[in-house]
Amino acid sequence: MALSEKKKESLKANLKKSGAMAQEDTFIDAAYANQITFGVGGVFMQKALPGFACFTEEKFIWTGAGDDIVIPYNQIRELDKCLIMLMPMGIKITYEPTPGGKPVKKRFSIMSRKKWIAILEEKTKITCI
Repeated sequence: MALSEKKKESLKANLKKSGAMAQEDTFIDAAYANQITFGVGGVFMQKALPGFACFTEEKFIWTGAGDDIVIPYNQIRELDKCLIMLMPMGIKITYEPTPGGKPVKKRFSIMSRKKWIAILEEKTKITCI
């Protein structure tokens, strides 16, 4: 289910108000997305935190239940497809929050992932595995 223009404008305003998105940054698009975390038991103990995947000219931002995840495109080192609850709708983003620091991996479930991967590939200049 696609987001309405009203919801996108609301997300954009909230991201700018919170500082997750710079005032001069341009909002591209957004979609419903869950951040996936793993508990004891690994892949069989996945927990989905509901929220929204937002794409701007400068950053990928996930906002929802819990803390926002803000990933500038220039910090992304790897893009990969993954299964979420055995469904082919996951995107795994590996990024380096500090130069030379330990890479961080985040997983998100998002419908129509091909569209969103295309935006990430364009902005990062990295091919999804």
